[in-house]
Amino acid sequence: MKFYKVLFSFVLLSCSMFSFAEVVHPVQYSYAVSTTDYKAGDTIELIINAKIIEGWYLYSTEFAATDPIKFKCTIVQSKDFEQAGAIIAYKPFSHYDETWEGEVKIFENIGQFRIPLVVKKAGKIDFKAKIESQSCSNAEGRCVPVDVTVAIDLSALPFSDFMAADPSVYIHYDSKETPKPQNTEPVKEAGSATEESLWTLLLTAFLAGLTALITPCVFPMIPMTVSFFTKQDKGKGIRQAMIFGLSIIIIYTLIGVVFSLLFGKNFAQALSTHWIPNVLFFVVFIIFGVSFLGMFEIVLPSSWGTKMDQLSEKGGIIGVFFMAMTLVIVSFSCTAPVASSVLILAADGHFARAIPAMLAFSSAIAIPFMLFAIFPQWMQSLPKSGGWLNTVKVVLGFVEIAFAFKFLSIADRVYHWHILDREIYLAIWIVLSFLLGIYLLGKLKFAHDSPSDTVSVPSFLFSCVFFCFSIYMIPGLWGAPLKFLSGYIPPQTSLDFDLYTSSKILLSNIPDDRGTVKYSSKYKQPYGIKGFFDFQQGLDYAKKHNKPLFVDFTGESCTNCRKMEDGVWIDEDIISLLKNEYVVVSLYYDDKASLPVNEQFKSELDNEMKTTVGDKNLDFQVKYFNSNAAPFYVILNHENLTPLITPRGYNADIPEFRKFLEDGLKIFKGEKQ
Repeated sequence: MKFYKVLFSFVLLSCSMFSFAEVVHPVQYSYAVSTTDYKAGDTIELIINAKIIEGWYLYSTEFAATDPIKFKCTIVQSKDFEQAGAIIAYKPFSHYDETWEGEVKIFENIGQFRIPLVVKKAGKIDFKAKIESQSCSNAEGRCVPVDVTVAIDLSALPFSDFMAADPSVYIHYDSKETPKPQNTEPVKEAGSATEESLWTLLLTAFLAGLTALITPCVFPMIPMTVSFFTKQDKGKGIRQAMIFGLSIIIIYTLIGVVFSLLFGKNFAQALSTHWIPNVLFFVVFIIFGVSFLGMFEIVLPSSWGTKMDQLSEKGGIIGVFFMAMTLVIVSFSCTAPVASSVLILAADGHFARAIPAMLAFSSAIAIPFMLFAIFPQWMQSLPKSGGWLNTVKVVLGFVEIAFAFKFLSIADRVYHWHILDREIYLAIWIVLSFLLGIYLLGKLKFAHDSPSDTVSVPSFLFSCVFFCFSIYMIPGLWGAPLKFLSGYIPPQTSLDFDLYTSSKILLSNIPDDRGTVKYSSKYKQPYGIKGFFDFQQGLDYAKKHNKPLFVDFTGESCTNCRKMEDGVWIDEDIISLLKNEYVVVSLYYDDKASLPVNEQFKSELDNEMKTTVGDKNLDFQVKYFNSNAAPFYVILNHENLTPLITPRGYNADIPEFRKFLEDGLKIFKGEKQ
């Protein structure tokens, strides 16, 4: 039992090793001054902005619990000024902290502290400030204290033109003429699916592991490996089988740890938007796919397997571990493409998810080995190895090739190459699905297929599934919404010939007087909605027509954005409201178009230059609305840019979204408080 604890501890240590390596500074501080036009005797404010990474929170200044480190800024007094009061924290959350068993006040995403100072004499004012703070993460279960001394030149700090109504959300968006949205409290996104998506990932990874288990490289090794354990004394055999299974889990989990450490969080973001990793993965998965079809075999050097096999003969725990390593190396040609798919799927959200994903994937491979060693009589129910194993491999080859086009599609949409629009993408998937159905009927053969004059019942049933799937996609070539595939295929707006959307356009008879719409050559809103892709343009139009603003924070690479458009916006009442009652502004976080030099700016939150349209839109969303989620929907009053109703994120409930729009409109018209 002691050894098993050691093994489990090793896995947990591997996970925690990544956790501590990934986040070093959960909070970044930047500084500003309330005015640069001051003289002796004036009271000004030193503004400390805190940018907090997603999933973490920062403790504020005053609250009941005594154990957490509260935010504190100690200023070395200068003859040029004196501190005129206590630190003011603007609008922190009240939160019950289970760790400290008490009420605390915290910030998420962004926070702001201000220190009043009385100027004794004008001119250069510089000093040192010691900041003590503590940030924690509920998800990772750990806290990071910060104790740092910074040198500040007050006269050189940027001016922060904050709003008296709520200075904690000040940001520069476009120009000084653009009113600044006001936000009375940090937004809690409706329909958050983080936890659900993690469970979906784990289930998908586990099923992928079971699929890898029944490939020609792994399945035949089950009886051979299990027979080795059953030849031992029963107790010893079971212990060795458990060690063998846990070793497989450790090996694959370490792969997930290495993958996460090598690429990290920033690469996860690049994966979702940049063309280089997406095109690279397209090529890699095409290679994996054709190798599964039998064009060639991808294997590791044979010397690696030989060396591991020699080490496995040492016996004991070490020998069993290297037996597991031998299995991983020998089965590489079948498991590597599937494991890579799991890793990339995990990376679509955050690379830290690669670790639990690989735990689930490897568990699906390891558990059967352990169970068959404990219950060897179950071996009699296993199907015999044969040609069906290669059939599984070929099916995976088709799936890998289809999956590859998902990556090429992301790059195509973000960079507007228009080489893989919706109809081309669907045509590829239709052909692949149809050919797979033909293959399962035995009418199409590949290099390693066994000759057969009959078709098994499972092959017949699966061929029917793929034929039906192929037929289901065909109407999508002319505009059918294909809700089942929403988010996984290019958007409806990329179609050249769309019969379905043209019928929806008839719902609106309002003349189009928008003039020249910025970025309209790149983007189209679905179902004939006549909106904007630039906030200032949409705001001007809303003022002109006295309508509320519907701000749609979206992205070309956003799967859930397409699901909302294809599955929720498609409702006729919702389309009518968006077309006739609102001014729709779609702001893309992944727009790679460069901003004019005079519109580029340094963010108040992360001190980084924002040089693209997407950078500006994302900065706008995070700073005004405390959210970087997509999709994210905000209904604003065009006069004071106050959210009329609590913004919401992804939620595919049509009645709820319709009510969201109706309530926002009623509040705008004064019909509802």
